[in-house]
Amino acid sequence: MPTAQSSTDDKLLETLGGRIKAVRTARGLKLGAVAAHIKLSRTSLSQWEANAVRNPDVEKLGAFVELTNVNLDWLIKREGEDPDLAPAQTRRRRASNRAAAMTSGDTGALPAESPIPEVAPLLSVHAAEINLTPRALWVIPHQVLEIGFNTVADRTVIKRIVTRSSPEFGLSRGDYILIDTSRQRIDEPGIYIVADVEGRSACRVLIVEKGDNLEIAVFSDDLQRSYPQATVDNLIPLGRVMGVFKPA
Repeated sequence: MPTAQSSTDDKLLETLGGRIKAVRTARGLKLGAVAAHIKLSRTSLSQWEANAVRNPDVEKLGAFVELTNVNLDWLIKREGEDPDLAPAQTRRRRASNRAAAMTSGDTGALPAESPIPEVAPLLSVHAAEINLTPRALWVIPHQVLEIGFNTVADRTVIKRIVTRSSPEFGLSRGDYILIDTSRQRIDEPGIYIVADVEGRSACRVLIVEKGDNLEIAVFSDDLQRSYPQATVDNLIPLGRVMGVFKPA
């Protein structure tokens, strides 16, 4: 059964379009970014949200629920409990409170563990900087972060790969990457998240060694665009990928 909502929220959630809009805005996702991800025009997605389309494409709805981590039956028919649709600021505050409780031991978690935020999967959300609004929290032992991944908790975020697999990066759809947001200088080979030179989306870039120099081997974003004009010197790093978690 649906959980209690404010009257405005409840009215919005009565329709498919309202639920799509409520989920998208609660997740802090831009209309154009979501439309591009599910391979729909911005105008068409806007029409979905306005309930101007009677039967939206189920495959594209499936891509939407995978992106936003909601149940398809709930989205289409509002079956089951409503997901957490609190504004991003509220979710950020809750996450901060949970993190403080975990690190202080109030929840019984081991002091040697830290909560790591899982951030929005779309690179377009992180165009100028990594948006730290958490979608979920991972609890990872300090020693795993420091010894296994050469990073520390307060610098680290986790992001899911929801675009098509990128074998050139060694990444597959569904993988989770661990990003050290303090690595804002390209000084060694590896995969980096960098600010898009066009200001529309963050990008993945694979840096390799060529002789004594570092060069770009692969450069792409969620839309699989390429940037031949980019060089290592004009990239703006937002973080370096320190590890990959493969789903079981």
